[in-house]
Amino acid sequence: VAPSADTSTQTDVTYTNNVVAFKLCKAWDANTGTVPSTSFPFTMSATGPAGPNTVPATASLLAGQCTNPVSLRAGTQVTITEGIVPGTKVEAITGAGAQSLGTPSLTTRSVTVTVGTPITSTTAPTNEAIVTFQNEAAAPGTLKICKLAGPVPPVGTVFNFGVSGVAGTT
Repeated sequence: VAPSADTSTQTDVTYTNNVVAFKLCKAWDANTGTVPSTSFPFTMSATGPAGPNTVPATASLLAGQCTNPVSLRAGTQVTITEGIVPGTKVEAITGAGAQSLGTPSLTTRSVTVTVGTPITSTTAPTNEAIVTFQNEAAAPGTLKICKLAGPVPPVGTVFNFGVSGVAGTT
């Protein structure tokens, strides 16, 4: 490139190396029961500034595992939702490192996190953004089925209901 004395014809080259490693981890609260041997399914999506801003659409993790780190541009927003695993529930959703954790929803088992930069990180590690979903054993629940029949049915009328899911008292 030839040198230029005029800024309107000069050539500028910008290098941007501002990426942070993002990873998702699965934890289990051992105080609530035996660690399940089943995988926990996750869906993820990301939006953000130009540069690396793509995450795997799905992940499946055992308790104690993390996904492989994915390089993301600072400012990328990642939405993560954990699928339902019978007999378990999400106890906590936490973040560490170079990230800003949105308001976690334990009910919908989801959170949106904004990947930060090593410069703005307030917790270690400063070059990673880590989101951890911690589960616990779910207490058994009660299912109550009520039948409103409209006009009075004949005495002895049988109504059948089908229930599917985890084995237990029916």
